Amino acid sequence: MKSNCCLDNLQYFSSINGLPPDLMHDWLEGSLPKAFSLTMEYLISKKLYSVNQLNADLKSFVYGRINSKSKVPHELFSSNTKQFSLSATHQWTLIQIIPFIIGYRFRYDEYVLHYLSLIELFRTLTDDCYNHEKLLKMADDIETYIAWFKILYPTVKLTTKIHNMAHYPRFIRVNGPPLDYWAMRFESKHHNLKRIHFATNNHINLLSSLANRHQNTQLYHTTSTNYFQECSFGSIHTLDTQVKDFVSLHLNSHTHLQFYNYIKYHGIKYTIGDIIVIKRKTNTFTPTFAKILTVANDLKTNIFYLITDELITVKYVPFLTGYMIDYNQDSLLKLTKIIDLVHFAPIDCYHLKSGEHVVIPKYEI
Repeated sequence: MKSNCCLDNLQYFSSINGLPPDLMHDWLEGSLPKAFSLTMEYLISKKLYSVNQLNADLKSFVYGRINSKSKVPHELFSSNTKQFSLSATHQWTLIQIIPFIIGYRFRYDEYVLHYLSLIELFRTLTDDCYNHEKLLKMADDIETYIAWFKILYPTVKLTTKIHNMAHYPRFIRVNGPPLDYWAMRFESKHHNLKRIHFATNNHINLLSSLANRHQNTQLYHTTSTNYFQECSFGSIHTLDTQVKDFVSLHLNSHTHLQFYNYIKYHGIKYTIGDIIVIKRKTNTFTPTFAKILTVANDLKTNIFYLITDELITVKYVPFLTGYMIDYNQDSLLKLTKIIDLVHFAPIDCYHLKSGEHVVIPKYEI
């Protein structure tokens, strides 16, 4: 700003403090791509890794069900390009899978660990609630990251988006969790309009085409009998004897229940094999995960259940930015109402070559 803004004349608005930051542009399209680019430049300069290796690793990576919907387009990476440009959605997927690709291989490298610490910082910003202690720790972690940034990259200037990281704890105190006001949902809406533009290839009256097509789409949805349904189900699932006895014991009878291989509840899909969080971490305790075995619908009460097998949380692995889990020797079945889930997002489970199972949450838990 070179002069006073006319908006400052408003009694209850400040052009400096009245505008909340945007997590998508500051992080997914700002500090995270910058950190990834610097990390790759370092690994390439030291001949520890190459873009061709990165492309090959991304191409051969086996995605889980959830992340497979936004696979990282590895063909965008060029050996002659230093900047690795991705959309926010693909960048979000990248920071989930890149620890599996380079984390274990470079688990003692301070440059890679510095980049992974930024991924952990981003995840703390996707939480749905904060307290004073958590914000103080966030501020310390951000200060530590920026300090190490100056040490590791002394010739690289701090960008505005990296500088903005330091203000996030203060903005959260004023505005609440960043996911409540970030631009990701609005950008998702733009995707449909872009798709219409490319489909029509109309350069004469683009606004008219977008308005008409959008209005027709809205009309189609509002007249649909299924669009506003609370949930939808997959195919009917046959239970094994152990799970059937467990359901009968806890719900008296399973005759009034219908079992499915997945349920889509308020836009979120829970399917057999997904990992869910049944207990969130408090203080220094680790979260408890469970694997979905089947989905049940109580036809009498219209209550939806997830029948799961509780897992063992072994430890948190910093260089993988995820939790190592293991299966109990004997199944530890749990019955959870979907409305009572402590965290809404299902998680993919990945397998290391050494045989361990690891989950990397997309959101803070």
